[in-house]
Amino acid sequence: MIIDRPQYVKELLSFKDSDIIKVITGVRHCGKSTLMELYKDALLKQVTDKKQIQFIKLEEIESQLPIT
Repeated sequence: MIIDRPQYVKELLSFKDSDIIKVITGVRHCGKSTLMELYKDALLKQVTDKKQIQFIKLEEIESQLPIT
C-alpha cells in the first residue's frame, strides 16, 4: 500500500528546475524510495520525457554483486 504524500511531492517539484542538489534523508524503511517513486510519477504527469529520469535502487545492485 502506497500512502500519497502530496506535500512532500509538491516541495520536491518546487525545486525541480533549480541547480540545488536535492537530498532525501531518513532512517531505514521510512519511505524515501516510495517518495521518489511518487516524485517520478508526478514528473511524468508533467510531460517530462522518461529518458530524463534515472531511478537506481542501490540495494538491488548490491544484491547482484558477487560476494568476495
